[in-house]
Amino acid sequence: MIIKIFSINDVKAASLGQPFFAVNKGIAVRMFSDLVNDKNSMVSKHPDDFKLYMLGEFDDNSGGLSPVAQPEFLHSASEFVNV
Repeated sequence: MIIKIFSINDVKAASLGQPFFAVNKGIAVRMFSDLVNDKNSMVSKHPDDFKLYMLGEFDDNSGGLSPVAQPEFLHSASEFVNV
């Protein structure tokens, strides 16, 4: 199965966070939205500072990684505040 690879960019730190995996973009966006609305998360406290990117794909059958040429911007955390 092909699984997508995502990361959350911290604009203030100017770095991408540890990658995480999701079956598709929709699931990753839902996970990001939940994080944005978790009052205990750093993302929730500073939604203007975080953005979700897709980095590539992982094939769990072969172990192959296929990065995208340029990280694909998906959403800013501020789009999901109180959604």
